[in-house]
Amino acid sequence: MHVRSLDRSSTKIEYGVPSQRNFPWVGVTDPPFGSMWLIVAPGEQTDIDQHVEPEALVIVSGHGTMRVGTDIQAVSANDIVYIPAGAEHTVRNDGADELLGLGIWWDGESVA
Repeated sequence: MHVRSLDRSSTKIEYGVPSQRNFPWVGVTDPPFGSMWLIVAPGEQTDIDQHVEPEALVIVSGHGTMRVGTDIQAVSANDIVYIPAGAEHTVRNDGADELLGLGIWWDGESVA
């Protein structure tokens, strides 16, 4: 078993917010997906992003507003947002506490 925790002291600014990539991971086979933690401070938002892979963003804590393409919706802890390949997206923290998200992306066509 391998366990890796979010290490706030080693985050780097990616997409405009502190982030921690979870792979590659020494001693663990590279999975067919990528993953990263995103920490969005109150009143802040991620940079607008767009990429060829589909993605799921799991909101672990906090609440805010998610924009995917032209669709805008409120999101909060325990929500999962599906982001189709090629869709512009950003998440804004509308709360008083940090918004913690886990992004997971993969190669391939999305299945609807």
